[in-house]
Amino acid sequence: MYIINLKRMKKLIIVAGVVALIAAACNQSATQNNPNQTGNTQNPPASNTQTYSNSTYGFSFDYPNSMQFVTPTYPNLDDKVVQIQIGQDQYPGTNFGDAAFGVSTQFAKSLSDCLALTPPEGGDGFKTAVTINGTQFNMTKSNGAGAGNIYESNVYRTLHNNNCIEIDETIHTSNIGNYPAGSVTEVDSADVQAKLDDVLNSFQFSE
Repeated sequence: MYIINLKRMKKLIIVAGVVALIAAACNQSATQNNPNQTGNTQNPPASNTQTYSNSTYGFSFDYPNSMQFVTPTYPNLDDKVVQIQIGQDQYPGTNFGDAAFGVSTQFAKSLSDCLALTPPEGGDGFKTAVTINGTQFNMTKSNGAGAGNIYESNVYRTLHNNNCIEIDETIHTSNIGNYPAGSVTEVDSADVQAKLDDVLNSFQFSE
């Protein structure tokens, strides 16, 4: 009788082992098919951009995390709302000073009044029509220089809810002749402009 019970125990142990192996295999398969289970978590990649929204004037734009908010200096209109900047450290070894995307606003009764406000230096009177996300803007190029510094801007204006809205893209460089020969190189202005344009192309009104 003792021998028979021992044989039964061996069979039970074998059966239990097989069941345990099958359960483990099923659990592993389920974990592989469900990335949210503990031990195989896959987090979504972090976004490299953020969105700035202004409820007062009803607009928003996206900007990269590499750009920083600074006190607005480049916009031309009275209410200098916001300015984000590409810092000098992003183009080391060049004559790059900084580059910025800014928005300013001022009351205006009409588009013609808007375009006449504080004309940008060296501008042509906003003769170029540009559409940004369904809104028509008038655009002019602007440039200025002083003390070895060069400022080149694209300035866009439109009338929105009786507010003249201006978008300003400015690239600030230094005269490369002010540096010892061979110490710095000319910054790739096209690359800087492309970064500003990425922000510009995301600009939109919410109403």
